[in-house]
Amino acid sequence: MAQIIVFPDAQASTIDYLRRYFPDATILPEVPAKWVWDDLLITVADVGGGGVEDHAFDVVRMTVEVSHPEQGTAHDTAQAVYGLLREWPRQEPGVYFRGTIQRPTWWPDDETRTPLYKLTLLLAFRGEQVESAAYLGG
Repeated sequence: MAQIIVFPDAQASTIDYLRRYFPDATILPEVPAKWVWDDLLITVADVGGGGVEDHAFDVVRMTVEVSHPEQGTAHDTAQAVYGLLREWPRQEPGVYFRGTIQRPTWWPDDETRTPLYKLTLLLAFRGEQVESAAYLGG
């Protein structure tokens, strides 16, 4: 039986973490179809990354976009998201902040000009060692 390292779904983990702090926001992997840009929207995308580091960590580049009709709300929420993601490793084990690629930056929606801020961070997630047959349901 082979021992393998299985990594958590970094995108789903990030969305779940942010939902704890923004329970009234819409937080999804992408903009929903027919979104009318009238409320707080946070999208979280796993956009790649360096992959496995030191055999036990998956390094992920995570891009978060925050939009709201009011620029101040979009800005303040983006800054809060940025701070929360940097703080995440102190909130729970298995998550590590590796650095900032892009701090919260003004990036209004192309079509609607809705205020939007974009940030990209490097996060690492610790994997779990499992029996390969057990993981595959065998």
